Amino acid sequence: MDTSLKQKRGLQTTVGFKVVMAFSGIVLVIFVLFHMYGNLKMFFGAESYNHYAEWLKHDLLYPILPHGWFIWIFRICLLLFLLGHAGAAACLFLRNRRARGSQYKVTKGSKKKVPLASRTMKIGGIFLLIFIVFHILHFTALAIQIGGDYHALTPYERMIVSFTPDNWASVAALVVYTAAVAFLSFHVWHGAFSALATLGAARTGAQPFLRGLAALCGLALLIGFLAPPYAIAFGFIS
Repeated sequence: MDTSLKQKRGLQTTVGFKVVMAFSGIVLVIFVLFHMYGNLKMFFGAESYNHYAEWLKHDLLYPILPHGWFIWIFRICLLLFLLGHAGAAACLFLRNRRARGSQYKVTKGSKKKVPLASRTMKIGGIFLLIFIVFHILHFTALAIQIGGDYHALTPYERMIVSFTPDNWASVAALVVYTAAVAFLSFHVWHGAFSALATLGAARTGAQPFLRGLAALCGLALLIGFLAPPYAIAFGFIS
């Protein structure tokens, strides 16, 4: 009786973690798609990009909220979703690891191979968490400055000096950025469908469409995020 109750509670907790990870993941996918769209304004020139950056930082939802309030509310909410997503993923990973460990003891070492997609999702998730810290220090806190004094530059100029390959730091930033976007695209491609399935949207007839939608989101992020920095690197944006 006690064992059955523990198993039931464990199952309920696992389902809860999966729902938290799925819901927070969908919210984060919507955010990165919006972020990608904003970055594409680099192709419309300095005035367009700087106006977008100013609107996002100070004027969004004004005068409903005072100048600059929304961005901080948004950052806090985004942080909570990110912590919920990463925390749920970590808890599920530890639960699965413990479960596999007990199975190995029973079956005397007959281990199942972990799928490549699963391993890449874990590695990619860790890399993305590290990159997010770097990205915030780079473009938000301005603690990491590449190619000039960021405090004296406009948002458009910061993008230009960050990815113009005239020093080793800019080249390194482009390499790191490319790796992060590749991991993000793969993460969304494989994770978006799983999230929708967890939330009950991936019914039998809808699965091909949802798999295609997840792949399209991943591809859009790959192209959309890499287009501005590579256009800068090759001199199309200056």
